[in-house]
Amino acid sequence: ALPIAFALAAAALAAQQAPPPATGYLLPPRTIVDILDAPPLPDIFVSPARDGVALVERSSMPTIAELAQPMLRLAGMRVNPRTNGPHRPPGYRAITLKRLADGSEIRVAPPANPNLGSISFSPDGARLAFTQTRDTGVELWIADVATGQAKAVTVAALNAAWGRPCEWLADSASLLCQFVVSSRGPAPAPPAVPTGPNIQEHEGGKLAPIRTYQDLLTSAHDETLFEHYFASQIAIVEAATGRRAPVGRPGLFE
Repeated sequence: ALPIAFALAAAALAAQQAPPPATGYLLPPRTIVDILDAPPLPDIFVSPARDGVALVERSSMPTIAELAQPMLRLAGMRVNPRTNGPHRPPGYRAITLKRLADGSEIRVAPPANPNLGSISFSPDGARLAFTQTRDTGVELWIADVATGQAKAVTVAALNAAWGRPCEWLADSASLLCQFVVSSRGPAPAPPAVPTGPNIQEHEGGKLAPIRTYQDLLTSAHDETLFEHYFASQIAIVEAATGRRAPVGRPGLFE
């Protein structure tokens, strides 16, 4: 009996001294991490005159913090309600302008903590527009192609729920942009009590093959959320000064 008691006591002591089980995220071997984190080939945007390109670097994998951002599934779109932009923006990190004639390169001065998207040359090729996604919204930035110097020309108030929020106008001096409606107020809260049953109807025996779509509007509350986040105020923005001139009244514009 004594050896058995001693063995049990030793096992109990070993169990108390054993390290606690691992918690949190576990990483695979370093070789696999290096493969997944290897920088992908840059995306390429060609200038209108085809005399240069913008080489755009992006991260290979999204971070857990990016994947943990809130998401609304509305009318086939996945929107981050904090930014009024896509839940998964392109995540570009750096832009290099390259001249094709001599191969010279200019690095665009990026904003702090770059999370870039919607990259486009002006029609005359002298400027490059891109967006910067902040924690609470999306800004418009303009870079000078000749020098690589860039600056924000709007506050973080662009409405990028439908994708690209700005388009260059033909004069290359201004852009047409969508902005979050400044007077819209807080997002509508879901009803505490259903207003009625969820009714679906099926007509048996009739074949009606149709495409299937993800993230459709499924309730009256979804409709109000869609109008809240997708309604925008269109405005013309001067590229040099950021001066904004509203166009028309707020509405749903794609």
